[in-house]
Amino acid sequence: MRLAAITILLALIAAPALAADPVQGIWLARGGAGAISIAPCLSAQDQLCGTITWVRNPADASTHDANNPIPALRVRPILGMPVLWGHRQTAPGRWSGGKIYDPNSGRTYNSRISMQPDGLLKVEACVAVVCQVQSWSRVYAPSSRERRTAAVTAAPIRSVRPGLANSTPNAASVVPPGDVT
Repeated sequence: MRLAAITILLALIAAPALAADPVQGIWLARGGAGAISIAPCLSAQDQLCGTITWVRNPADASTHDANNPIPALRVRPILGMPVLWGHRQTAPGRWSGGKIYDPNSGRTYNSRISMQPDGLLKVEACVAVVCQVQSWSRVYAPSSRERRTAAVTAAPIRSVRPGLANSTPNAASVVPPGDVT
């Protein structure tokens, strides 16, 4: 009896740590041009990271990070590329202090992300006090099983079937949230 009570008490104490934050999942960005998987970073579980896991245009699937200011990184593929890192939670559904990388410009910005009441993810990219804001829509949310496990590593989708070129990703076409390190 005493062991059961202790087990239940420990489970209740650990439950908040096991719950996935509402910003975790896969989000459709930039008018549906691509999907970003957001999950705890493998290297720092208290931070969120994001990686590109899907692109609408099949030609973009084989594109490389050509605009990166670091020549050695210009050969890395767009799919699987880290675009968010270092975000720390300030409140449930609110993360700041991170960085966001724009592969179109090759620039990295200070970033904040927050869950909105309408279910959209507000993503801010800032230079000093001036911020550009995007709203991303959810494609996939972590299951309760994924919430109970540590960050999962997800391989990006490397190809897009011809019939999927103009479709949006869904749970069947997008891998679960992963990590970028």
